[in-house]
Amino acid sequence: MVDLAESTFGPVDLYFANAGIAGAPGLDASEQDWDHSIDVNLRAHIRAARLLVPGWLERGEGYFVSTASAAGLLTQIGSATYAVTKHAAVAFAEWLSVTYGDRGVRVSCLCPMGVNTKLLYSGEDWGTPWEEPRREPSPPPVTSSSRPSRRRRPGRNRRRALPRPAARRRS
Repeated sequence: MVDLAESTFGPVDLYFANAGIAGAPGLDASEQDWDHSIDVNLRAHIRAARLLVPGWLERGEGYFVSTASAAGLLTQIGSATYAVTKHAAVAFAEWLSVTYGDRGVRVSCLCPMGVNTKLLYSGEDWGTPWEEPRREPSPPPVTSSSRPSRRRRPGRNRRRALPRPAARRRS
């Protein structure tokens, strides 16, 4: 794919590693589940960097943007394969930056929290990510016209000023 892009458009200066899969839950994940999550959530970034970084080093510049997840900074309840591989994706982006940053290769690692896609709900009772949800849709959001008015209680939700420190006395 990189060869096709470079032959059609010229050198790749900016690359977004954005693939990801949810993975299997807990310790019940099979070896195949682990291999699949590692391949998509981590090795895809490594493979892209192997193809792109040498050219960027020759040209003195390039930009690798890795999309990991907030689960790569904290964890993902339920899916060990997702949490572990997203941690690894964050670590790989950090390693790229530390190793090649002073040679013109810039690296960013995006770690969004839950993004409203089928992937977000794949671990719940929604079936697989490519199926339509089996649950009832959520109620519409509450708007200001449908929200009951709130009365303020005295002394609540008001800004409070802290007292100023006493002025220094000159001796």
